[in-house]
Amino acid sequence: MAANKPQAGAAREQSSAPVTTMKAIVQHRYGPPDVLTPGETGIPAIGDDDVLIRVHAAGVSYPDGVITRGIPYILRLFAGLRRPRQGIRGSEVAGTVTKTGASVTDLRPGDEVFGWCSQKHRSPLTGSGWV
Repeated sequence: MAANKPQAGAAREQSSAPVTTMKAIVQHRYGPPDVLTPGETGIPAIGDDDVLIRVHAAGVSYPDGVITRGIPYILRLFAGLRRPRQGIRGSEVAGTVTKTGASVTDLRPGDEVFGWCSQKHRSPLTGSGWV
């Protein structure tokens, strides 16, 4: 029975490894909501005016649903003709700041925040212009 117990040292080694990926709901093609699938993507680099957030809750709004379906078709001129250019849906977020850019003065790692991200900043979740 002792062989089945996890070793304390092994658990510490796993938790100290740097995190390089994050979970996201991704979209690779236009269609009904079932085209959205769970996946993993790399953690983005942030700019001087951005913050990186560990998301605890995310929301999807009506425009996200329109982009998911790709209808009206004229929308595809801006969002991607055959498949969406930006494959991560959702714009409302709530979470904890994990990293801040050099120019950010009003937020610090550990701050709890909520707000929205523009389409540009949705990969995977960096953002500026929080409400």
